[in-house]
Amino acid sequence: MPEETVYKGRTVHLTATRNASGRWTGAARFSDEPNRVLDAEGEFATEDEARNAALSRAMSEVDRERMFRGKP
Repeated sequence: MPEETVYKGRTVHLTATRNASGRWTGAARFSDEPNRVLDAEGEFATEDEARNAALSRAMSEVDRERMFRGKP
């Protein structure tokens, strides 16, 4: 089930998908950039772990962008 959260003003949509092997993968998408998908690296034992990994990837991307651009 997709989950939505906000990090530093950016809305992030998180999804987890179960593979044929029974492991989970996670992905994050920003609401203001619908064509940009950030995949979590690796496969996970649970759906929550996959979503948390995707959230972590999205948060690091936001932090990286803000480091170069500054605070809005």
